[in-house]
Amino acid sequence: MSQLIDTVTGEIFVLVEKTGDLWIAREIDLDTVSQILGTAGLGRKQKERHADERRRHQKDLARIREQKNEQTDDFEAGRMQPVKEMDVTK
Repeated sequence: MSQLIDTVTGEIFVLVEKTGDLWIAREIDLDTVSQILGTAGLGRKQKERHADERRRHQKDLARIREQKNEQTDDFEAGRMQPVKEMDVTK
Protein backbone atom coordinates (compact mmCIF):
# COMPACT_ATOMS: atom_id res chain seq x y z
CA MET A 1 0.00 0.00 0.00
CA SER A 2 1.98 2.96 -1.22
CA GLN A 3 -0.93 5.38 -1.32
CA LEU A 4 -4.34 6.01 0.19
CA ILE A 5 -7.33 7.56 -1.50
CA ASP A 6 -9.83 9.46 0.60
CA THR A 7 -13.16 8.07 -0.58
CA VAL A 8 -14.96 11.24 0.52
CA THR A 9 -12.76 13.85 -1.19
CA GLY A 10 -10.95 11.69 -3.75
CA GLU A 11 -7.64 13.11 -2.51
CA ILE A 12 -4.64 10.81 -3.00
CA PHE A 13 -2.13 10.52 -0.16
CA VAL A 14 1.24 9.08 -1.19
CA LEU A 15 2.76 7.21 1.75
CA VAL A 16 6.02 6.04 0.17
CA GLU A 17 7.98 6.56 -3.00
CA LYS A 18 10.24 4.08 -4.70
CA THR A 19 13.61 5.33 -5.91
CA GLY A 20 15.48 2.49 -7.58
CA ASP A 21 15.50 -0.35 -5.06
CA LEU A 22 14.74 1.97 -2.12
CA TRP A 23 11.37 2.82 -0.64
CA ILE A 24 11.32 6.24 1.00
CA ALA A 25 8.61 7.18 3.49
CA ARG A 26 6.85 10.46 2.82
CA GLU A 27 5.84 12.76 5.65
CA ILE A 28 2.10 12.49 6.15
CA ASP A 29 -0.25 13.38 8.98
CA LEU A 30 -1.10 10.10 10.71
CA ASP A 31 -4.37 11.53 12.07
CA THR A 32 -5.46 12.02 8.46
CA VAL A 33 -4.44 8.44 7.64
CA SER A 34 -6.46 7.11 10.60
CA GLN A 35 -9.51 9.07 9.45
CA ILE A 36 -9.23 7.69 5.92
CA LEU A 37 -8.84 4.13 7.26
CA GLY A 38 -11.73 4.59 9.67
CA THR A 39 -9.64 3.92 12.76
CA ALA A 40 -9.55 7.46 14.20
CA GLY A 41 -10.33 7.46 17.92
CA LEU A 42 -10.32 3.68 18.32
CA GLY A 43 -7.21 3.72 20.52
CA ARG A 44 -8.78 6.26 22.86
CA LYS A 45 -11.99 4.22 23.06
CA GLN A 46 -10.01 1.06 23.80
CA LYS A 47 -8.05 2.81 26.57
CA GLU A 48 -11.31 4.04 28.11
CA ARG A 49 -12.82 0.55 27.92
CA HIS A 50 -9.73 -1.00 29.54
CA ALA A 51 -9.73 1.63 32.31
CA ASP A 52 -13.40 0.85 32.99
CA GLU A 53 -12.64 -2.89 33.08
CA ARG A 54 -9.80 -2.26 35.56
CA ARG A 55 -12.08 -0.15 37.79
CA ARG A 56 -14.78 -2.85 37.80
CA HIS A 57 -12.19 -5.55 38.52
CA GLN A 58 -10.73 -3.57 41.45
CA LYS A 59 -14.25 -3.02 42.81
CA ASP A 60 -14.99 -6.76 42.56
CA LEU A 61 -11.71 -7.62 44.30
CA ALA A 62 -12.49 -5.18 47.13
CA ARG A 63 -15.95 -6.75 47.54
CA ILE A 64 -14.47 -10.27 47.64
CA ARG A 65 -11.84 -9.20 50.21
CA GLU A 66 -14.56 -7.64 52.37
CA GLN A 67 -16.65 -10.82 52.22
CA LYS A 68 -13.59 -12.89 53.14
CA ASN A 69 -12.83 -10.57 56.07
CA GLU A 70 -16.44 -10.84 57.29
CA GLN A 71 -16.29 -14.64 57.10
CA THR A 72 -13.00 -14.65 59.02
CA ASP A 73 -14.52 -12.35 61.67
CA ASP A 74 -17.59 -14.60 61.96
CA PHE A 75 -15.43 -17.71 62.31
CA GLU A 76 -13.14 -16.13 64.91
CA ALA A 77 -16.16 -14.87 66.89
CA GLY A 78 -17.62 -18.38 66.95
CA ARG A 79 -20.57 -17.49 64.73
CA MET A 80 -19.38 -19.88 62.07
CA GLN A 81 -18.23 -23.48 62.37
CA PRO A 82 -15.50 -25.08 60.26
CA VAL A 83 -16.72 -27.21 57.39
CA LYS A 84 -16.69 -30.89 58.25
CA GLU A 85 -14.67 -33.09 55.98
CA MET A 86 -16.77 -35.36 53.85
CA ASP A 87 -15.85 -38.81 52.66
CA VAL A 88 -16.20 -38.43 48.91
CA THR A 89 -15.04 -41.97 48.17
CA LYS A 90 -18.48 -43.44 48.94
